[in-house]
Amino acid sequence: MGKRKLKEALLVLLKIQPERKSLLFEFTKPHKIKRASFTEQNFWFNLSLTPFAYLTGRSISAFRRGFKKLYHCPPGQWLWQN
Repeated sequence: MGKRKLKEALLVLLKIQPERKSLLFEFTKPHKIKRASFTEQNFWFNLSLTPFAYLTGRSISAFRRGFKKLYHCPPGQWLWQN
């Protein structure tokens, strides 16, 4: 039953926001993308740092370092403030 609900939710999401298809179904290794725009567009998905780092083409430690340099605070603090 859980798989069916998940599939249903994905179909609804894709119907509402078809531009998210590449984010949900792209399985190639991502190249480095701009951390700021990706984070600001996708932080509401409530992902842990691991997928954010992977999807921006960085290791977790590189993502954290770059995030802190860009936003002048760690990712958790930024999320709390936004």
